[in-house]
Amino acid sequence: MCVFFLLVSQLMSVWIVNTLKTTELPEFRGELDIGIGTIDFALSNILFQPFESEFSGHISDVLRQKICQATEQAIVDLERHLQESSGTDKSYFGSSVNLFKLTHPHVVANTYGTQKGEFYSSSSPSEPLFSPSAFDMQPAENYTLSLAASDFFVNSAAYAYFSSGLLQINIKDDVIPKSSPIHLNTSQFGIFIPQLCTLYPDMEMQVLLYARETPLFSFSSAEVDVHVTAAAKFSAVKHDRTLIPLFRVDVDSSFNGNSQIDNIHLTAAFNINNLTLTLGSSKIGDFNKGPLEKLLKMAMSTVVLPKLNAYLKIGVPLPTLHGFSFSNAEMFLRNGFVLIVTDVEAPRDMPSGL
Repeated sequence: MCVFFLLVSQLMSVWIVNTLKTTELPEFRGELDIGIGTIDFALSNILFQPFESEFSGHISDVLRQKICQATEQAIVDLERHLQESSGTDKSYFGSSVNLFKLTHPHVVANTYGTQKGEFYSSSSPSEPLFSPSAFDMQPAENYTLSLAASDFFVNSAAYAYFSSGLLQINIKDDVIPKSSPIHLNTSQFGIFIPQLCTLYPDMEMQVLLYARETPLFSFSSAEVDVHVTAAAKFSAVKHDRTLIPLFRVDVDSSFNGNSQIDNIHLTAAFNINNLTLTLGSSKIGDFNKGPLEKLLKMAMSTVVLPKLNAYLKIGVPLPTLHGFSFSNAEMFLRNGFVLIVTDVEAPRDMPSGL
């Protein structure tokens, strides 16, 4: 949804072009070329060509008046639609993350709407510790819309979620499949940590999993790489549901994968590259982390990633304005950014509203 805001100016140009195509202009025979800030025409009737220079100002004024009226009406219609739309993105986590546009649209002879921006948290807006790197995006000539998302753009969204405290989850035993060989219970975890079942026998456990730092994405022409540093706090649960802190493990992991557009949906699949575990702190004394690390790797490879990839295979619909649709969309991985190109089909009833 957040990418919606980057599309507005580009879709606005499509809206205006569609309106101009349906605008009734004064009837004359000849050639008419409308550019940004210019109107050029040439009369084909040889009887009027000698007088073209004398009447060119009047003809241009008439054309410009009709075109400006149509353009203004198209902008009014679009503004009305945007006012009816929400100004923030209600994310999948139920919190607000906004897109801050750093520059005004850049207008040149052949294109409109090139913009730069970054995400920020509505609850705790702050600048990330990393800086953007320059990249060269050349708009595709045979497509209506070209949209590039750089490393910084994607990572600014990850930072917004991280700084808002959204990248954390409480894991309880009731969310673990009954068929799982291991459950969140001190007796079962005693296989890996012998003193656990002695100190707190047969007690339910709970895990707080959270990101320690901002997850970082990097794009190359071959793949997408993701580096995640997380921590997991394990606690025992008393009968009154209060928690007894047990230990914390720190996890450093990296993943790689690919992404593509399938049927106007953004799809992806990831593999695990590396996962290491270290003991951050412990209330129950030292223990060998090796068996617990093997368990975590097995859970990641056999449960977490397959479920994630099954979801990513279905994909997420590309965001757009109501009434517009995309066609012939493609995605290309580049060094430092990902490029999405597509054609935009505008609503047939745009001039009369939505």
